[in-house]
Amino acid sequence: MELTLTTFFGLSEEHAARIMALDETSRNKKIEEYRQLRLRRGRIDFGK
Repeated sequence: MELTLTTFFGLSEEHAARIMALDETSRNKKIEEYRQLRLRRGRIDFGK
């Protein structure tokens, strides 16, 4: 899952590790927030 956070959502490894350290409920909520942000952007942004 940490790899997904860094590649799919473009988060740093440090940020992804902090999210993975959260309890399951908080982690799922945070991942859903990033999922919604990505949907709103409507495109894949590879950090360019």
